[in-house]
Amino acid sequence: MSRILGISNLTMAFGGVRAVQQFDLLLEEGGVHGLIGPNGAGKTTIFNVVTGIYRPQSGSVLFEGRELVGRRPFDIANAGIGRTFQNIRLFPNLSALENVIIAGHKDASYGMLEALTHLGRYGRVVRAQREHARELLAIVGLDAREKERAGSLPYGLQRRLEIARALAIRPRLLLLDEPAAGMNEEESVALVNFIREIRRRFSLTIFMIEHHMDVVTSLCDEITVLNFGKILARSSCMEEIKKNPSVVEAYLGKE
Repeated sequence: MSRILGISNLTMAFGGVRAVQQFDLLLEEGGVHGLIGPNGAGKTTIFNVVTGIYRPQSGSVLFEGRELVGRRPFDIANAGIGRTFQNIRLFPNLSALENVIIAGHKDASYGMLEALTHLGRYGRVVRAQREHARELLAIVGLDAREKERAGSLPYGLQRRLEIARALAIRPRLLLLDEPAAGMNEEESVALVNFIREIRRRFSLTIFMIEHHMDVVTSLCDEITVLNFGKILARSSCMEEIKKNPSVVEAYLGKE
């Protein structure tokens, strides 16, 4: 297996507060890595650095050997990194289908004149985008609801729609920020099976933040625990993580 993501000595500060301190991570292609920790530990900040929303004070983020620090978010997305957000960010007044079509922007290979006149490649590209979006909606179980407003869908289906939208850019690395948030046990089990299926179908590498330990245990090959921006523990064994005194203290506090 080859390395797809390498993060080294990453430090991100806001004013005098260091949200992430000297964070390191090596993620092998095809793997699933879980990032866990208490609220405010710096997990989403790491995702925001990887995807170009934040520029760190120091450190390197290599995707397939190429530096991401300093690149713009849409360049990073086009390079092959898709993501979802802790707070769902759909276009609520657009249909499910329209949400996915918009995300597939990098397939829009027609020029401005073709877009204005609807001539040349425009019609062929638009049809291909629509077909690709419908295929993704079918994969996430939303093909029968493509015309419904995204904001009117049940919460669990909005989560699936957000993943479909992330898949529309044809990523090789998928970042999932708390995909099981707000789900009950039955929904979490369905989510695990769904993520396994899209990982297999699209040959994805997955980097995920999650608080549901059953989801983390079921999916992840390796787990990193973060607290106050620092790595507390890292292991491929969830039981080892659970028994780590520093991890217990971070979650439960000192006795």
